[in-house]
Amino acid sequence: MQTQVQNETIENTIELAKLYGILKYLPDGQLTHAPFSLSPYKISAADLQEMTELTAPFSELMISISQNWDFLEHHLEPIAKIDPFLRMLMDCRTDEITQSKQLLVQRNDFFLIKDEHKKTGQAGDYPESNFAESALRQVELNTVSASFPFLITQISHLHRYLFKQNQLPEIIPNNPLSPVVDAFAKAVRDYGSPDGVMLLISQPRGQSFRSVGAGTAFMG
Repeated sequence: MQTQVQNETIENTIELAKLYGILKYLPDGQLTHAPFSLSPYKISAADLQEMTELTAPFSELMISISQNWDFLEHHLEPIAKIDPFLRMLMDCRTDEITQSKQLLVQRNDFFLIKDEHKKTGQAGDYPESNFAESALRQVELNTVSASFPFLITQISHLHRYLFKQNQLPEIIPNNPLSPVVDAFAKAVRDYGSPDGVMLLISQPRGQSFRSVGAGTAFMG
């Protein structure tokens, strides 16, 4: 059962989240706060470093696979026979004119499995905090939710504000908005068209791309 102090903290934080722009649309068109955690998830520095180091090779793997049509056709064509959506995507490949320029914005999703035996090196060589505490399992490469850099950045700002109010332990800065917007700008420049325009296409009430648009405008 939550105490009165806990309830007040939650209510105040929700109001702060709205002020920070952590918002989403309800089905009736009204705005409310987007789901967020009251505090960041606690992981070891070693686990964070390992996940960070795995990001680049997984991104390179995604790019390599996306450019290997023979591989995709071999593995996906049998599924496309019974999956209309995948069939549509496969047909787009044959109908559309493609070009070699690509920009990948993705998020790696991991499971952290506690593993007391996952300790390497000799005792006394390093502080225990340097060792990964968990066995990592890659579960998803997500290119859609990766379009939430604005919300993620704002949630990080919210958490840091709470830390300054002595309500959270030290947290790691998390600002994906800046590199994502920079990547968009570089892609537009690399495309080489002086009158080029970047289009964001989403479904009606699509929250993720609204966040990208808001974040891009926010960064100027």
